[in-house]
Amino acid sequence: MQRSYNSLIDEDWVEICTNLWEVLTGTLLDIRTPLERLYKVITNLKQQDLLDFRHLSKLPTEKVASILKEAGYIWYNQKAKCFAQYIGFDLETATYEDMKLIYGIGDKLASMWMAIVHSSNEHPILDTHVLKFLRSKGYKEKDYGSLSEAFKVEADKAGLTVLELDRQVVSNGINKRLGK
Repeated sequence: MQRSYNSLIDEDWVEICTNLWEVLTGTLLDIRTPLERLYKVITNLKQQDLLDFRHLSKLPTEKVASILKEAGYIWYNQKAKCFAQYIGFDLETATYEDMKLIYGIGDKLASMWMAIVHSSNEHPILDTHVLKFLRSKGYKEKDYGSLSEAFKVEADKAGLTVLELDRQVVSNGINKRLGK
């Protein structure tokens, strides 16, 4: 798989994936999980040849939960349910709206998919770091659409693409959390 999305930090989980089904698994597991922990989970799943959504979707939910737990994933019971579904569209051409049809994927993860797979600047990824950045700039909106537009404005002001500003903000947030 040719990736167009640059790693946000060293050891980004996306670099482990070799096909879009593996990226889908990582995307589903990404929410509320620090990148460092997610990297370890993705690595564990890959080593067991269990990273591919198509493999996990054939297993009973209880088995998927057990696999996720053993891999070190915290939300294993909740996320195991996300693999009990059929994806009936081509992941290569999946749109933002297509991705939101998948149980477990909302605005943030659909935005992330578009950035990873299509290098899209259209849908900013509003994670903890980006939301904190927007609050520091005085934005008080709550809805995803308004905050996405605000982030686009900030990227434009900085003379950066949405992906470039996202990378900068997330890297700075991670480095700050790690005391760097």
